[in-house]
Amino acid sequence: MNIRTPYDFSPKSFFLTRNALPSKRILITADLDEPLFDLRMKGLMEILSHHQIALTLFCTNESRDGKRDYTALKQMTEFARGENLILEIGSHSIRHESLAHKNPWRIVSTIRESVMSFREEGISVCGFRAPYLSTERVYRKVLKEIAAKDGIIKYDSSTSFERNLFSSRIHDFLYWKSPHEVANIWELPISCLDDYHLFTKLKKEEKFVGKYWKRKIDINIRKYNYFLLLIHPEVIGNYFSVLRDFLDYCEQKHPKACFTTCLGLVEELNLLKKKRNSLRNENM
Repeated sequence: MNIRTPYDFSPKSFFLTRNALPSKRILITADLDEPLFDLRMKGLMEILSHHQIALTLFCTNESRDGKRDYTALKQMTEFARGENLILEIGSHSIRHESLAHKNPWRIVSTIRESVMSFREEGISVCGFRAPYLSTERVYRKVLKEIAAKDGIIKYDSSTSFERNLFSSRIHDFLYWKSPHEVANIWELPISCLDDYHLFTKLKKEEKFVGKYWKRKIDINIRKYNYFLLLIHPEVIGNYFSVLRDFLDYCEQKHPKACFTTCLGLVEELNLLKKKRNSLRNENM
């Protein structure tokens, strides 16, 4: 499943063919700037557990003061198990700082150090999301570099291609935000503006955010059978009513959609690719 992105843009590729998943998938992902299991994180997990919705949580290895401690993540894993919540942990880099000014090979080194550190502590990590989505413009180079070495990750989710409501609206009419492969590593784009941009930067009211997310999931499910939401516990923790209302809407408007983790979707995509390749070989 190959698809162009704004960073492969040319006039000839403006009108793109549709690349939809064979069935509807919704992914709820959250970013933690530091490993912290507080009341907001607990509240988020309880809400998702109540709705029986899986969570992919991208977390840094270090706290803001530079300490590396995995106690909080292990507490979250235990809490999720007790709540029957499917929880996947992904890397959000070693610490929450921009990678925008690093060379691709340095970014790869950072990703590898982060992922290996998690695994050494018994935390299975297969995916990555860059702080501030700071690798968006070079994500293809980064993923190719990772694949050329040891393929330490199976997927990346560091692209949005949206920075404001205007660009978000433009993407309603374009086709380049479905999952796509770069050197056998899946890129899982974020489908719309997150809670930080809407509530904190743009100062939007709860009613506006709720309507915006509902419109975006309808558009993305129709175009791709795919929707990936990014939230931050420290932000959405002040607006849990908006999240609950949105999840209710998802279940009512898209009852056939399956909520899954990023790794869960990647495993489906790899199986689908394998079947397609097998059929292609049989027809040759």
